[in-house]
Amino acid sequence: MPPPGPGAPPVPPGPASWGGPPGPGYGYGPGYGRPEPEVRHRPGPGAVVAVLGLVAVIMSLFGLPWVSAGGRDVSFPDIREIYDDLPAGADGPAGGATGDDYMEVYAGGLWVATLLFAALAVLVATLLVPTSPVARVLVGCITFGVVGAIVMAADKKGTAGPRICGVFMAIVAGALHGFAVFALFDGPGPSPAYGVWLGFLGVAAIVVGSLMGTRTAPAPPPTP
Repeated sequence: MPPPGPGAPPVPPGPASWGGPPGPGYGYGPGYGRPEPEVRHRPGPGAVVAVLGLVAVIMSLFGLPWVSAGGRDVSFPDIREIYDDLPAGADGPAGGATGDDYMEVYAGGLWVATLLFAALAVLVATLLVPTSPVARVLVGCITFGVVGAIVMAADKKGTAGPRICGVFMAIVAGALHGFAVFALFDGPGPSPAYGVWLGFLGVAAIVVGSLMGTRTAPAPPPTP
């Protein structure tokens, strides 16, 4: 290329690979080879709150009374045993077809889904958040299907997606528990005992812990 003639404006320097320093418009700013730094997640106060909530849910489902009447405490394992021994077509403690149908399913194994969703919420939102975005998408897909994968993929740093998935799973656990309580106590009869309310309190703590999430810090760069 011939040098510029007299009076011609100087040619702006090009990229360094052309022999000169980077000129205007050729810098290495965002989007020019500098990827977003990864974020490392560590359990924090949110994990403590969520784990305490999970313990409360477990205590509600194993041993604490759901019904206290006539000097006798009836726990959820007792209710499960009642429905296991219930003759076909007979009314159970829920006292009606719709309530008993749901309680029979819940006592027969659906309660495990309550515990599973609660535990996954604690795990995904507060304890085990991968640094890799691909790993987070995989975790979201495993725990909450396509919706979880989309939420995780939209969150590049993993500071919001795991929390959203954790809250959703805790809400599902609370809904399953709430439907069982409504089916069992909808109508005349004794009121729910403190074991029922501890379950709701545990789900609420898991929601709060999921919203708090993990402690975050920039991940160290990979060693060459």
